[in-house]
Amino acid sequence: MTRAWIFVPIVLALLLSGCMNRSFKDIDKRLFVTAIGVDRAEENGPYKISLKLGIPSKGSEKGPGQAEVVSEQAESIPEALRLLKAKFDKELDFNHTKMLVFGEPVVRRSVDPLIDYFSRRRDIQGIAFVAVGSPNAEEVLKVTPKSETFPGNSLFLTFEENGTSSAYSVTAYLFDCFRRLNEEGLDPYMPVIEPEGDRYRINRVALFDKTRLVGILSPRETKSFKELLQSYRKMDMIVRSPRLDFTLFAEKYDRDFSIRSGSRDRIAVRVKIAGIVEQTKAPVFEQDWSKFEVAAGQEVNEQYLSMLRRLQSWKVDPFGFGLLYKAARYRGDADWKRWQRIYPSIEFDVRTKVKITGTGILK
Repeated sequence: MTRAWIFVPIVLALLLSGCMNRSFKDIDKRLFVTAIGVDRAEENGPYKISLKLGIPSKGSEKGPGQAEVVSEQAESIPEALRLLKAKFDKELDFNHTKMLVFGEPVVRRSVDPLIDYFSRRRDIQGIAFVAVGSPNAEEVLKVTPKSETFPGNSLFLTFEENGTSSAYSVTAYLFDCFRRLNEEGLDPYMPVIEPEGDRYRINRVALFDKTRLVGILSPRETKSFKELLQSYRKMDMIVRSPRLDFTLFAEKYDRDFSIRSGSRDRIAVRVKIAGIVEQTKAPVFEQDWSKFEVAAGQEVNEQYLSMLRRLQSWKVDPFGFGLLYKAARYRGDADWKRWQRIYPSIEFDVRTKVKITGTGILK
């Protein structure tokens, strides 16, 4: 009996050592992948995969972390990743990957197999950001802003809106994109990232149907898109007319969607804005503010209506109007087929009520 107990610690030690050697890797034996780019391959397959790796500082060196971008082409994404692993002496760790960039040419052909693959991987977070890289994903990953404290941090801060909050940058997540690809009445969207020297330009949004990219909105349309999508409060509007010329900054913003039925179905968009006159060519404090409010409301109506009609012409529905339509009806597939038939020609009824609360700290 005593001899049997002596062998128990030995067996446990052997088992633990085997687990340590096979499944556990020390941090100094890992390379952390912060971003992944997917492009169309020039040769050797349909995909070109690029990884942005965080390179740790040596010894006691201080300062911003360095980055390295490596690429490989293959017939499939898993094969490309295995070929990339063969280039390093350390394990590639994807648990810290927070950015997925898809090259514009590849998503113009198809996006659903890419989203499906990354959603299946256990080591890719569902809250990873997704975006379109223009002209391609590899060029986006190669950008290293001087303000970056570690590889990819500049994009993370942008889309988390912890560092900056722009009216032109839209955030999209992997889990939400997967849901939109598989949900009737709701379509995906992604921000467009363009390299500009050692910085990024992010002021456009790409729209998708259930298969591929169908169109990209202009910066002005992207601003309207974000306001309606997220009830984005920090908005401004420029009103230009022969008699009125001013800029309004919104302090309060609210919007509501509904499907109105009648002799002809229509989508009602109701917007309420309250804000201050931020810039003007002439003093407005002593004037009648009602005419400024009416002009501002008309300006917003025109911008939103133009953007909504563009989405309608592309037959995409990122706001979920189709979901609202189905939720108020009870015939299932018949209602969905009818919505698909009427959406390309349905009327938008956009009405904006603007309230001016002041002129800043000056009259």
